[in-house]
Amino acid sequence: MCAGATLKLSDIDDILDFLCASANLRPIFFLWRPALPDQKDNMVLELAVESRADFIVTFNAKDFAGAVQFGIGVTDPGSFLATIGEKP
Repeated sequence: MCAGATLKLSDIDDILDFLCASANLRPIFFLWRPALPDQKDNMVLELAVESRADFIVTFNAKDFAGAVQFGIGVTDPGSFLATIGEKP
């Protein structure tokens, strides 16, 4: 996809359909709550731990400061794209 290109709604639907079709449902049987300042973010951290994610990508990095203790990096979308080589 070219830089600056926008996705059509049908493209977004296709991406979401692919993600749902290829998802691997996993039971989460552990809870470390409260691990983060915002209780609504704990579910995201638990999912990241179970899926062995390397990063949580968010515009709200300060709310995920506790993720480091689980070995998960926290980064913003622009920095993440630069890390994976998709943005100079």
